[in-house]
Amino acid sequence: MNTDQLKHKCGYCGRLFSFTNFIEHECFKHYVEDEDRICVDENYVVTICTAKTAEGPACKDTLDKLLIGAVKERRALYDYTIPASQRTNLRKNALWLEVSNLLGGALGPEEAKARWKYLRDNYAKARKKAKAYIPSGSAAKIRGLKKSKFRFYDLMTFLNDFLETRQ
Repeated sequence: MNTDQLKHKCGYCGRLFSFTNFIEHECFKHYVEDEDRICVDENYVVTICTAKTAEGPACKDTLDKLLIGAVKERRALYDYTIPASQRTNLRKNALWLEVSNLLGGALGPEEAKARWKYLRDNYAKARKKAKAYIPSGSAAKIRGLKKSKFRFYDLMTFLNDFLETRQ
């Protein structure tokens, strides 16, 4: 196994492994797909979360990142410039079901849709705030370009083209 595949670390024994074969790792042998969730924190440390602990902030962030990635791959869910025949309600509902399945059922299709709307709206607000008019002149307040406080700002920059034409 080369070092490129050793990106994740077991939260129990500390061993590095490829996420694609985590189920083969001895610490994850007691993983039950219907009851447990796999949680990966920002340092790529992998642990097993039960349904109760899966509501914690680390797992919520992981779920949000997975949701953003899943929606990004399904252009009809956010790109209103593609033909309407490719983004009918029936097609979009099927795509939301795919997203829900990809998330392991942690969110139902309607919950995933609502969570995406929340994330998209927060991104749009953060982007609008970052692009706000900065007055010129000596009496103007000096505002440094701060990085947005929205934690998924960098992940959601693919929406820029679609938010710009709406404003």
